Amino acid sequence: MSARKARTEAAAVGAAPVDSEEKDVKIPVEAVDDTEANEAAAAEAVENQVEDSNKEATMTEDEMVEAAIRAGEEAADNDFKLKFEQAQKELADVRSELDAAAEAQKAAEDKAKDATERTARLQADWENFRRRTANERIAERERATEKLVTALLPVADDIERAIDHARSQELHVEVLKKYYANMFALAQKCIDKLGMKMEFINMGGGIGVAYSTENDTDLDTAALGAESAAMLAELRQKLGGVRVIIETGRYAVCTAGYYVTKVVDVKESYGTKFVMVQSTLNGFIRPSLARLIAAYLPEGAVAKGNEPLFTKMDAFDFELLTDETASEKVNLVGNLCTGTDIMAAGITLPKARVGDILAITKAGSYAYVLTPVQFSSQPAPGQFLLCAGNLVIIFFQIINIFIAVFFNAVCNNFDLLFIGI
Repeated sequence: MSARKARTEAAAVGAAPVDSEEKDVKIPVEAVDDTEANEAAAAEAVENQVEDSNKEATMTEDEMVEAAIRAGEEAADNDFKLKFEQAQKELADVRSELDAAAEAQKAAEDKAKDATERTARLQADWENFRRRTANERIAERERATEKLVTALLPVADDIERAIDHARSQELHVEVLKKYYANMFALAQKCIDKLGMKMEFINMGGGIGVAYSTENDTDLDTAALGAESAAMLAELRQKLGGVRVIIETGRYAVCTAGYYVTKVVDVKESYGTKFVMVQSTLNGFIRPSLARLIAAYLPEGAVAKGNEPLFTKMDAFDFELLTDETASEKVNLVGNLCTGTDIMAAGITLPKARVGDILAITKAGSYAYVLTPVQFSSQPAPGQFLLCAGNLVIIFFQIINIFIAVFFNAVCNNFDLLFIGI
């Protein structure tokens, strides 16, 4: 204030001579006041600056160090406050993100829990459905089985009656006639009771051959054909175009074949004459099987047919191709090292010599295919068609004539004929 006052006074003294020459000088009061105020403010600022400069000029070195330290501390404090505020803000942001993540996790857990519960409910529903449908299937199967059994009862009766007569090697017309009748009735009931659609009826085989010339009688095929014709006509009238098949089996081929071998040794032991021939058990096994079965039967028992392995004891004839007129009782055996290789015992044959040919009848069926031809590493027997000229033509002529007789008697009534060996 003193400096401003001094300057004001100096200005007033300097201006007096000039103003004294003029009269009535008017100065606006407001203008003077504003100028004075501005000047006063400027003078005060200069005064403060001068005072500060004077203070600085008068500060000691220690005071200056202390002032610098305080200034640094204030700057550090201000920087720390700024960083703290930034950290607080970042912490708040992280907490906000964590809260959002927690909410999202809870929502996901709730969703997973809901899905698990729905899955459990679906699985329970599926198990209930599975058990229910299983029980329904069982019940339906029981009902269907009951219906089927009810429908099959009369059919089963016919099946049993058919089985009673479904024997192989049958020589009686009445037995085969009953068998055919039961088969036709069975087919009719399968259609009526079960709703089956028949394409064909296979009557099977069973037609026999008179193996024993003493104890068997040939099948009367003419009578069987006449009896079956009426049944077939009635069946075709009821069932329409159903094919009827019959299998002739051994009937067509059994007597057309011979097993031929040769004598390899003749000897006598303890009063019994043995004629040994080549490849019996391992060439044509059926005669040896007959002896084997008889050997294991209980005492007094009668050997029954067990087709196709065994028919009866006297099923085969043994013919020695020789000019010898003298005969003798012999045991016919094979050349294998086994006690079961016996074809016949106590039969009467012409006196045999080594090299003679032996023929065994009724070897056209169940012969080579049934025999263990590789047994004991013996050579397998050959298969030939024998005749005095063109053996193939003559053989088939014989078969054709044989089958033609059979066709005329029986099989003209059937649609298909199987011939098996």
